[in-house]
Amino acid sequence: MSFFKKYRALSIVGWFLALFAFNLAWTWLQNADRTSLYITLTAIGRLTTLPELALSAAAVYWILSERSPISTTRLLAYIVVGLAAAVVTFALSYPEQVRSAPAKILRSLSGMAIAKHQPLSPVELFQKLSPSVYVVESLGQNGDTLTLGSAVAVSRSFLITNCHVVRGGSFFRIKRGTEKWSATLVQAVPEHDLCGLKPSGLNLSLVDVVPSSKLATGEPVYAIGAPEGLELTFSEGVISALRETDGVHVIQTSAAISPGSSGGGLFDAQGNLVGITTFYLKEGQSLNFALPGEWVADILGRSNISAGADQPTLSDAALESSAWIEIGADAAKREDYQLAVDSYHKSVDLKQPDAYRAWFKLAQLAEMSAGMNSPSDALKSWSQQFRLSPEEALSSAIADYEKAIELKPDSAEAWLALANAHSWGKEYVQAISAAMEATRLAPGDWKGWEALGVCYLRAESYADAINALQQGERVAPDDKKSEMLILMGMAYAKRGDRERVMHIYQELRTDDPKLAESFFQDYVLPEESANQKPRTR
Repeated sequence: MSFFKKYRALSIVGWFLALFAFNLAWTWLQNADRTSLYITLTAIGRLTTLPELALSAAAVYWILSERSPISTTRLLAYIVVGLAAAVVTFALSYPEQVRSAPAKILRSLSGMAIAKHQPLSPVELFQKLSPSVYVVESLGQNGDTLTLGSAVAVSRSFLITNCHVVRGGSFFRIKRGTEKWSATLVQAVPEHDLCGLKPSGLNLSLVDVVPSSKLATGEPVYAIGAPEGLELTFSEGVISALRETDGVHVIQTSAAISPGSSGGGLFDAQGNLVGITTFYLKEGQSLNFALPGEWVADILGRSNISAGADQPTLSDAALESSAWIEIGADAAKREDYQLAVDSYHKSVDLKQPDAYRAWFKLAQLAEMSAGMNSPSDALKSWSQQFRLSPEEALSSAIADYEKAIELKPDSAEAWLALANAHSWGKEYVQAISAAMEATRLAPGDWKGWEALGVCYLRAESYADAINALQQGERVAPDDKKSEMLILMGMAYAKRGDRERVMHIYQELRTDDPKLAESFFQDYVLPEESANQKPRTR
C-alpha cells in the first residue's frame, strides 16, 4: 500500500496545503507588490474555483479509494510535469514578472531582516525613499512650464500628486535630474485634490501607504519634495495635529513645506507614506498640511491600476478623458468656468466614449449662461467676458447636446435636456420630437412625460399635452403627482373643459390643500368670474 493510502488523513491535509502553497506562489508572482493579506486571501479564493474544486475532489477520491488506479511514482511524475507546464506558461505569459522575480525575492528577504516596526535613521530613510519621489512639470500648449510640483510612486506605473499641480496643464512631464519622461493624467479626485499620473517608459519604485488611523500626534515624520523646483529636498518634523475631515485625519506637521512641495510625500520613521504634502499657511509658523493615506489608497483603487497590475482594464486615453471631466466638474462647482470649459474640451479632444459626458456638461454651462436654471453672477460675468448673447449661448447649448447624443444616442437624459433647451428657445416642434425620444428611451421616467406635456402645452396642442401628462402621472412618485395634476388642469382650462378642471381641483384638495388653493385662484376663479353675468341696477 502506498504512503498516501496508509496515511489518508495526513495525505488529504497535505494535498490542500500543497495546493494552497502553489496558489500562494502563483499569486505572489503576479502581485508581489500587494500586501500579504491580499495575496493570502487571493490564494485562498483560488481554492474555491471550479478547476481546483474538481482537482481536489479527484485527489481526495484517489486517496480514499481502496483501489489504486495509478501508482504513486506515476502520480508524482504527472504532478512534476504539470507544475513544469504551469511554470513555462506563466513565464511566456508574464515575462516581465519573471525577469523582476529575483529582485522581488531579494527585496522581500531584505525586508524580513528588518522588523517593520523598527525605525530607520534619516539617512536610511532618504536613501530608501528618494527613488520614489519625482518632480512634476505641468506644461502649456506651447510647451512652456506652467507649474512645478512633486509626485510619489505608489505603484510600478502610477504616481500621486495634487490636482492643483496639473489641472491647468495640457501636457505633463516627470523629471529626475537631467532625465525626463512624458506622463499621462489617468485619475482625478479633485474633491480631495489628488490626481494620478502614469509616466511613459519608467518602472517606478513604489512605497507602502498607511492610513491616518495608525498615526499619533508627536511622532516624527519626514517630507520629500521639490520646493521651488529643488528636487529631493528632505525635511524633518513631527505630526503637530490630526485634523478630522470626512472621517479621516488631515495631517498637520512641522516638516517644512514650500511652493513646489505640493504632491510630495510625508513619511513615517519606517518609510511608509502617511500623506501627500499639499499646502501651508503663509501667516503661520510651521503650519504645513498633508492629505491622508486613506485618500491615496482610494485614488489608487479608483485608478484600476493596482500596485500589482500592469495592464488596466481601460486605456490610458479613456482614463485621462474621465479625469478631465472630473476636474471640469470640480472647477464648475468652484465657479472657475474657464477651467471647467478647458477641461471638458480636453476630454472631448481625446475622442473617447465618455466624451458625451463632457459635451453634456458643456451644454449645461452654455444653457445656464443663456439664462436657464438660475445662473450665478460668476457665470453671467464669464459669459459677458466672451460677449455671448443669451441667444448665442442657447444655440451653443443645443449644439453641444446634439454632439452628446451623437456619441450616446440612447441617453434619455441628453434627449430630455435637448427638449428643454429647444422649448426654452420656443422651438416647439424640435422640443416635442426630442421629448418623445426621451420618453421612448425611458418610459418609466416621469420627467420625460412632464417635459413632453409642457412642450405640447406651449405649442397649444392641449389634447396631446393631457395624454402625455396622464402617462407621467402614472409613473410619477407620490410627491410629484400634484405637479402633473396642475399641468393637466392648465391644459383642461385652456381647452375650456370646466368639468375636468373642477375634478382636478377636488383631487388637489384631497392631496395638497395649499396647491389646491393656488390652483383655484389661477384656473377656477377666473372662469367663474368670466361666466358671471353683469349686474343691473
